[in-house]
Amino acid sequence: MPAGYEVFLKCQGRTSLARSRDISPHGIGLLSQGALPQGAAVDFSIVPPEGMLNVELQGRIRHCLLHPEAGKAGQTDRAYPYLVGIEFSAEAKESFPFLEIQGRVLRYQGAHSVLIEAEASSCYRLMTEFERYPEWAKEIVEAKVHDRYPDGRGRRVELVANIYFRKVRTLLDYSYDDRSLCLSWVSAGGDLQSVSGRYFFKPQGSQRAAATYELSMILDFPVPNRVVRYFSQIVMRRFMRDFKVWAEKS
Repeated sequence: MPAGYEVFLKCQGRTSLARSRDISPHGIGLLSQGALPQGAAVDFSIVPPEGMLNVELQGRIRHCLLHPEAGKAGQTDRAYPYLVGIEFSAEAKESFPFLEIQGRVLRYQGAHSVLIEAEASSCYRLMTEFERYPEWAKEIVEAKVHDRYPDGRGRRVELVANIYFRKVRTLLDYSYDDRSLCLSWVSAGGDLQSVSGRYFFKPQGSQRAAATYELSMILDFPVPNRVVRYFSQIVMRRFMRDFKVWAEKS
């Protein structure tokens, strides 16, 4: 992470301002306005550049030291006299895609599969209930069917998702292969340059299904260097995990 991002810290009921200094997969180093107690839990918000939304994280103070140059003439950051090290919480380590801007276009392809303790045909039917997506998919905040096939199933669907610190709206045109239990889609507008993919379900016995999510897309806004890992190992995995839980309950 480039130095100098604003960071708002909330620790033991107090809020203070800091600036990012360095980052690793385990934690973040900051220049802080005030001293922070070692070992204390902290919530913090990073303000990235180029209009992306704030990043909300949690961690624990590993150290807080007065900067060796604090108070000396010529010190470059007099407003931030403390060096602070914060270790990420386990959840933050899993969900934080590091903020190294790599350019304005991302091309991505990925897939993820899970075993679901339910009939494959039931899983296929549940995945077509688009307006219920916000009930179980944490990334989906809105879902609306704009157009339907004669049998009532959704053809053009609008989805709004929290993707990489911002809300992304997309229109998708869906097609159905009932024989193969495959639901596929292509983009028809919205914030993404191009997106296509499919869900398909293969029976593994009478009451078990192998469910696979395949995705290909192009994002036309600034993205982090490790966003591929974020999508393939976190977002897609979490989406299918949440669907598995919902499908098994249903």
